[in-house]
Amino acid sequence: MYFTGPVIHLPFLSRQFLRNVYGTQPFIEYCKKRRIPFKQRAGDKLGWRDLRRWTAAIGQLSADRRAQMELELAMANELAGRDANEHLIEAAAEGDVPPESVPAGVPLVLWFLLRHPDVFREVFLHYESREVDSWRSGRAPTSVELPDTKAAAAALGDVVRRFFGGRQGAARLIAAEVHQFPDALCFVARIAGRLRFEESFTKGRRSIRKGLRSTRLVVFAYYPDTGMILFKSDLRSRERATTLFHLLGKAALGVRVSCDTHAFDLELLKWPFHPLPDAADVEMVRVKSLHLRYPARAGRRQLKLETLESDEPAAMDALLRAHVGDRALTQLRVSHAELQVRLREKLGRRSHTIQLWPDRSSLGHTPLGDRLRACLKRWGITRA
Repeated sequence: MYFTGPVIHLPFLSRQFLRNVYGTQPFIEYCKKRRIPFKQRAGDKLGWRDLRRWTAAIGQLSADRRAQMELELAMANELAGRDANEHLIEAAAEGDVPPESVPAGVPLVLWFLLRHPDVFREVFLHYESREVDSWRSGRAPTSVELPDTKAAAAALGDVVRRFFGGRQGAARLIAAEVHQFPDALCFVARIAGRLRFEESFTKGRRSIRKGLRSTRLVVFAYYPDTGMILFKSDLRSRERATTLFHLLGKAALGVRVSCDTHAFDLELLKWPFHPLPDAADVEMVRVKSLHLRYPARAGRRQLKLETLESDEPAAMDALLRAHVGDRALTQLRVSHAELQVRLREKLGRRSHTIQLWPDRSSLGHTPLGDRLRACLKRWGITRA
């Protein structure tokens, strides 16, 4: 059944996002400082007319101001979870934290964005590096002389726009930023996706259609001391991701960069894999799940084997013997794996999951991520 009605082109931010921030003091201050003509009263709830007012207010902004606003609010939305909120508070100087009147979630993030933008952006970089199914790695020469950040942002933004525009028509670059941290250069860009319509009803039971745009995030971080590069995008194709990686490296650093397209030897995990603990606090290491792919001539079928969180270290060995066998294993290739590492910590035991693909992993540039990455190298999973 098809419903007709007015089409409301909201920005990529959802109604749920606006409901969470509307009438909070940080969002009121944000709109005032960014000169967004959107009046609110503290404590008010979001109404249907407020959605129309927000759309009208955004339409009055110039293209540059709207792009900056959308990028900032999208980054704030990424840090709305409890873990990210606590990360912001821990990164703040002692005594310089939001008052109790500031609600948790996006309002707390906006408080930091307005008062401590450096803390906000640095936590965003480190928090993004913890996201699963995200990061590819690569190398560049150490201590590369970095370009002017404004020029770099323009060059990198142009690369992203042209790259995604080739497949998606005239891809709209929402915004691009380059941030210089003490230990890294970080580039963040957002591209608007295609318009998607959702149908719903008003309180008066009148059907409406809402136009929403999804966004895709691209992050490129360079660490001059080690030459490490971390790259995040939602591209599924290894070839396209590698191409974008090289284009961004050339535009950002002016040098040739190498992408680890075969970073991990996952074939080792098909056979009994029981490495020795890395340190005294490592209680257990085991293969938690495996995705085994048949050759192309067999239609690229996949076999997925998953064990429970509480299973013994040899659980995967038992599954492989029962359902696959040594002869079939020689024909299958590992396309994805999960390792479970259980550590003894001050508050007890805690399990950490490492997700691995042949060309990328879930490990970002955090102290724990660096440590687990070193473990993979000692266990022979990381290729030389």
